[in-house]
Amino acid sequence: MGYLIGEIWLWLAIAYIIGLAAGWLIWRLHRRKTQSRIDDLERQVSTAKAEALESEAERSELAAAAVAAEAEIARLNARISELMEDSDGESGN
Repeated sequence: MGYLIGEIWLWLAIAYIIGLAAGWLIWRLHRRKTQSRIDDLERQVSTAKAEALESEAERSELAAAAVAAEAEIARLNARISELMEDSDGESGN
């Protein structure tokens, strides 16, 4: 009976060691894939942040250009009104 128990414990110990080794290998391979995916996602986030900053800078430039264009339109409308008044004054004489 002692021999049988010794044999069972030996095979259980061997199975335990094989299970640990297989589990460690599977865990390590999965960890590499996960880390690779994390690195890819971090690169994508960095790229998206850089693009967002560029877009914000471009938006600011366009807003400034729009304000300048509106000021130019107002100036030109004032000039048109001035010229029309001058034209009306000359035709009234």
